[in-house]
Amino acid sequence: SPTDEMYFSVYPNPFTDHIAVQYRSSAENGQVSLNLYDMMGKIISTQQFSSVKGIDQQLSLSLSSDLAHGLYILELRDAQHRISKRIIKGE
Repeated sequence: SPTDEMYFSVYPNPFTDHIAVQYRSSAENGQVSLNLYDMMGKIISTQQFSSVKGIDQQLSLSLSSDLAHGLYILELRDAQHRISKRIIKGE
């Protein structure tokens, strides 16, 4: 069923210094981590958030204005799954 699926969406993309993330975790109530990587696989930031299974949740993430322009990978991970999206730091 759809409530068993993990997903997330990110906007705006391209971003400047913050992103809004809507997510749903498929794991039993607990933690999700949101990890930002550069294209070399180096972790730039990691943050933990609480999750409630099957419930859409939203959060806002402030990102350093020092980040270089270009492509990044944003990964959402819970106890069972991980999914990632490419996001772009714009001008």
